[in-house]
Amino acid sequence: MTKTLAYVETEGGPFILLPERVAEHWRGAPVDYPRACAFEGVVGVGDVGGAQALVLGRAEVTAWSPLVDGGVFVQRIFGDDARIRAIVDDQASLPWASTSAPLTVGAGGLQLFDSALVRSSVDDDGRLPVELAPGIYEVNQVTCRPDPKVDIELVRLRRLWLPAGERPFVFLPAELASGWKGCNGSDVDAEISDLDRADPIGEGVGVLAVPGAQALVLGCAAATTWVPFDDGGVLVQRREGAVAAVEAALFQIAALSFTAVPGTLRATTALVGFDAALEISEPAGAQKLTVPLVAGDYAVAIAERQADGVDLGLIRLRAI
Repeated sequence: MTKTLAYVETEGGPFILLPERVAEHWRGAPVDYPRACAFEGVVGVGDVGGAQALVLGRAEVTAWSPLVDGGVFVQRIFGDDARIRAIVDDQASLPWASTSAPLTVGAGGLQLFDSALVRSSVDDDGRLPVELAPGIYEVNQVTCRPDPKVDIELVRLRRLWLPAGERPFVFLPAELASGWKGCNGSDVDAEISDLDRADPIGEGVGVLAVPGAQALVLGCAAATTWVPFDDGGVLVQRREGAVAAVEAALFQIAALSFTAVPGTLRATTALVGFDAALEISEPAGAQKLTVPLVAGDYAVAIAERQADGVDLGLIRLRAI
C-alpha cells in the first residue's frame, strides 16, 4: 500500500529532476529556466552538466511514489489523497503512454524542485528527494479522471529492458547501425549475411568487425538492460529472477570479478542494441536499447551472478 504522499510545488512553472552531483550546474531563471519551459505541459529529457534531467512540464503539486523497478510522480490537480493512493497502487493496470526519450540515471540521489530556482536556494519543503538505482528508465504518462472528484497526472519511470528474443543481440554505434543488414545480406562478406557472421559467437560474447567500427554481439538473447558506471557500464542479461530480486542484485554487480573477452570495442557515439537478424529500421522502439557511452575504446569482460533465485549474465564495458 502506498504511504502518505508528500507533495512539493512550484511558483507556476515546470519541475526539474536532477542528479544531486550536477545540481549546481542548473542556474534557474533567467539562464536555464527557458530550457525547462520548452517542455511546458509535457514531459521531457535534457542534458545538464553531463548528466540527464527530467522535466515535468505541468506545475501541479507533485509527489513521488517508489516502485520496485522505478517509481511514479503524482501530479495532483484535485482529489482525495486516499483515492489517489489507491490509483497509484493499481498503476500496472493503467493505459500508460510513452512521452519522451528514456532517462539515464547514474549513481547517487536525485532532487525534484522548481526549475525557476537554483538548487542552493531551495529549502527542504521545496524539494523532493528521489532514489533510483543506476540504469535506463522508460518514461510513461497517463491522465486519471476516474470520477468527477479526482484529476491527476501520473509520470512513471520504470527500468527499460530489451525484451528477450530467440536470436543474438547486436550493439552498434548509432550512426553506423543502418549498415547492419541482419539476415538480408552483409557489406563485409557477400557470401553470408550479417546474422550468419554473428552466429558463431554461440551463447557467448564477442566483438565483430563491421564497416567503420566494431559491433558487440551477445549470443544469449535474454532480456537485457544497461547499468551505467563512471567509466562505462554493464549490460545485464536477466535469465531468471523476479523483478524485486533482480533489482536487489543490480546493487552488487560492481563488486563481482569479470573475465576479459578478446578484443576491444570502439564507441564513437551511443550504441544501439537489437535483434541481429533485423536491420535497424525494422525493430519498433521497444525492441531497441540505446546505451550512452563517451567516445573511445572499451575493454569487454563478462561475469555471472547466480544466487537468491537470480541468474544474470553480465557484460562489462570499461573505458581504456
